[in-house]
Amino acid sequence: MSHPVNDDAIDFFEIDEDITLRRMVLSNSNAKGTVLFLHGFPETLYAWKDIAKTLADDYEVHAFDWPGYGLSSRPTVDKFSYAPEPKAGRR
Repeated sequence: MSHPVNDDAIDFFEIDEDITLRRMVLSNSNAKGTVLFLHGFPETLYAWKDIAKTLADDYEVHAFDWPGYGLSSRPTVDKFSYAPEPKAGRR
């Protein structure tokens, strides 16, 4: 039996004043552990919805929309960037 994904399972989590993530949490009072799903490009947390429902029978399941994806906030590049810091080659 899989858990339903309803409006109570999806909410928002504020990291700071610039970044708020949409998240899905399927709780289980007898969880064997926790599963964290992180989507790829160009997906959203809904990429994990079906497998999350099934795994929620045994685990607590978390999935997030990365900043700039789905309904998560879209901070400016000076506040958040996927690019690595340009440290290679510095002396």
